[in-house]
Parts: sequence; C-alpha cells; structure tokens
Amino acid sequence: MGCQTLAPDPWPQPSTMADSVQASLDRMVADLSCLKERGLVTEREIRSIVKQRTEKEYKCRRHQTTSEDFLGYIRYDKPL
Repeated sequence: MGCQTLAPDPWPQPSTMADSVQASLDRMVADLSCLKERGLVTEREIRSIVKQRTEKEYKCRRHQTTSEDFLGYIRYDKPL
C-alpha cells in the first residue's frame, strides 16, 4: 500500500485563529501518516511534530507576528 498525496480541499475560510490552526494541522495528517507508514517516524515523534507545529502555527498567526516567528518555523520544519 503506497502513500498518496491528496490535493487540499477548497475549505471555507476558518472563522477563528484556532480554526485556522486546526485546518493547517488537518492538512498535515496525510503526510505524517505516510511518514509513519514508511517507518520513517514513530507515533511519539509524530506527537512531538504536531505539538511543535501547533505552537509555531499559533505564533505565526497572532497579531504581533515577527519575521523571527516565521524563520523559526522554517528552521524547525526544513529538516523534516
């Protein structure tokens, strides 16, 4: 069974920051599942990735976002 990359659905615009962050995380599920399926990450590593991405998504969506917030997210996610 191979992993499939799904095209993002044309979802309606989320109404709150929490909805927006959750929508971003939901779009990551297929990729993370594929990595787990291939044995590249463990369940524990996925939980850690989701936790880090959640924190970084909130930082990047707050009103007083800095360029360092985005750069930190990129630096974290790039090696993955």
